[in-house]
Amino acid sequence: MASPIVRPMAFAKEGPMKLVPCRLFALVAAFSLSGCATLFHGREQMVLVDTVTVKGAVCRGVDKEGRKYAWANTPVQAEVIKGDGPIAITCEAPGYKKTDYSLDGTVAGATFLNVVTLGLGALVDAASGASQPYPDVVKILMEPVDGAPEAAQAAYLKAKKEHEEAIRKAKADEEKQIREAAGR
Repeated sequence: MASPIVRPMAFAKEGPMKLVPCRLFALVAAFSLSGCATLFHGREQMVLVDTVTVKGAVCRGVDKEGRKYAWANTPVQAEVIKGDGPIAITCEAPGYKKTDYSLDGTVAGATFLNVVTLGLGALVDAASGASQPYPDVVKILMEPVDGAPEAAQAAYLKAKKEHEEAIRKAKADEEKQIREAAGR
């Protein structure tokens, strides 16, 4: 007597639905092994550097992997690789002090979709860097050198005051959102 052939459930059914469980499993497996931030946003990103107090500055950056970036004649965009930050940026312009800035990454919103994949996608996103984007726009204040014209000094002080006020407002808004979320 011949032994019976044991087939997986997906192949045991007849008709057009016979491969649905296998296809569904393959789709879920593929989705689970991909990162949401990687799929939606990729690994590269354009970052605009704007030296608020002077136009036409030259800024150079280097990430922790040693990759070099350049923003010449600000405001201008450059493509950077996400997840290899912070990027140490140095800006220079005639009549202004050399200015250093640390560009830190944030957390991509699509990273939170990895809950659907039981966290496996988070590993992909972390490895690719896609879950750690940089701000799209970076505003850098450059201070005029000592003895610079009074107009340049006044423009710098005004921009510095506006920048500090924007930071205070953003911090207050963030604290308000945290309080509201905790109160729910």
